[in-house]
Amino acid sequence: MDTGARGTAERSRRRSLRSWGARLLPADDTDDSTARWVVPAVLIGAVAGLGAAALFGLLHLCTGWLLESVAGYRPYRTSAEGGFRTLAGSDRPWLVPLVAAGGALVATGFALWLAPEARGHGTD
Repeated sequence: MDTGARGTAERSRRRSLRSWGARLLPADDTDDSTARWVVPAVLIGAVAGLGAAALFGLLHLCTGWLLESVAGYRPYRTSAEGGFRTLAGSDRPWLVPLVAAGGALVATGFALWLAPEARGHGTD
């Protein structure tokens, strides 16, 4: 008798998991398909937002390290970026174009390595 109850509970658990998974993905024959997009939309939005924040932080870090430390160029900042700072000339002005060209070469290398389908002449 115990195995019958356990088997029924297992079937019930599997059924509830299937119905939970079915609620996440839209079905063509139901009227509440919009409600089923909420969880995937929230997850995609959270991942995209975290990715954007990580990209912004990485750009800020690279700007501070490459431009300010290596090239000696200090771009001005707004109050949202930690206060006003006036534009100052570089101690090594010849390094600023080299840093920019190096960044372009690194970006090109990443594009060719990670997205080889991006080759071509650019936009139409």
